[in-house]
Amino acid sequence: MTILNLIQDMKQNAYGNVFDTITTKTFKQIKIILPLRSVIESFENIINNIMGKVLFNLEESENIGSVRDALLPKLMSGKIRVEC
Repeated sequence: MTILNLIQDMKQNAYGNVFDTITTKTFKQIKIILPLRSVIESFENIINNIMGKVLFNLEESENIGSVRDALLPKLMSGKIRVEC
């Protein structure tokens, strides 16, 4: 079942006069497949590794930005020079 199918099913199970209302009852009517615990754990391990890299990259980006902000005015004013 795709996300679009799921949304369509939820709309069909919603009710209301002016606006459709989605309640916990609507969600209880949705059939889903629960993966095995081992699959969930494997997924968590993969995601935890990815999120660790994302957080590291965010921190690295902030550090690089701080260095840029400190060096750029000095480069622009000529206080420091870069030689090739």
